[in-house]
Amino acid sequence: MRRIVTASLVAAALGACAVAPEPSPQVSGSPNTPPSSSDGGAAVLAAVGTPILIIGKIPVCILTVVMAAPIGAVSEVSDPNTDFGHRLRQGLGDGIAQNCGPPYAVTP
Repeated sequence: MRRIVTASLVAAALGACAVAPEPSPQVSGSPNTPPSSSDGGAAVLAAVGTPILIIGKIPVCILTVVMAAPIGAVSEVSDPNTDFGHRLRQGLGDGIAQNCGPPYAVTP
C-alpha cells in the first residue's frame, strides 16, 4: 500500500511540473493579448499546490460517492418517476461531478 501511495504522489508531482506549450505568436498590437505568465511564484504555487489538491480531492470524492450511491438507490426504488426523485438524482450527479471532476491541477 505504501508503494502505491508513494508512486501516486511521485506521478502527481511530475504531472505538476509539466509545462504547457508556448502559445502561437499573435499579431502585434492585438487587444486580446494575454498577460505574460513569467511569474515564478505562480509556477511554484502550482507545482506545490497540485499534489496537495489531489491528496485532498481523493477522499472527498470517495466520501461523496459512498454517500450518494445509497441515496440514489433509495430514490430509484421509492418512486423514480416523481419530480423530487429526478431532481435528487440530478443533484447527486452534479455533486459527484463537482467533487470528483476537474480541476486536477492548480493553475498558475
